[in-house]
Amino acid sequence: MAKKVYEMSEDEKKLYNELKKDVVKANQRIRQLMKLGIEEPFAYKQLHDYLSANTIKAITQSGYISLKKEQNLQQLLGIKRATEDFLSDKGSTYRGIKQLKEEYEGKVGKELDIEQVNTLYKLQSADWIYEYIPKSEFWDEWAPLTKTLDMESWIEQLYYRNQDLADEDLRNDLEALYIYVKEE
Repeated sequence: MAKKVYEMSEDEKKLYNELKKDVVKANQRIRQLMKLGIEEPFAYKQLHDYLSANTIKAITQSGYISLKKEQNLQQLLGIKRATEDFLSDKGSTYRGIKQLKEEYEGKVGKELDIEQVNTLYKLQSADWIYEYIPKSEFWDEWAPLTKTLDMESWIEQLYYRNQDLADEDLRNDLEALYIYVKEE
């Protein structure tokens, strides 16, 4: 029995052909971002998270966008949306990252390394903290403390409040969150 080959509809063929150019461009940018030596750098993290979703599954093992003729219309539309968002994001180019670095250094008042800039960039969406502390509690109780406590004291109190935050891997994120909230 012969294996049935998936046949694309006309809409899928058209979308696939439009996407090829953008996927190549996005993969070139991903390659450049990976040269920074940071795990999930800047705009790449959001792209990766979106394209790794069960309904889309369009990221290769090496981290690039996978565009295949076997993908259905829903997958192609997901790839299109994610790719367009990625390509329009300031954090997907060296020039944009350099601008972000200057912007964040201006806010913080000191020089930052690329990993610190990456963490601050990701904190534009500080939703990760809500896994540990309810949103209202964080903004009503913890955010105002950044104005009166130094970073170490603030982090120590967070550790005391929630032992799950006492993970050393989260320390850089908490430091960046402190800086971000303090500047708000």
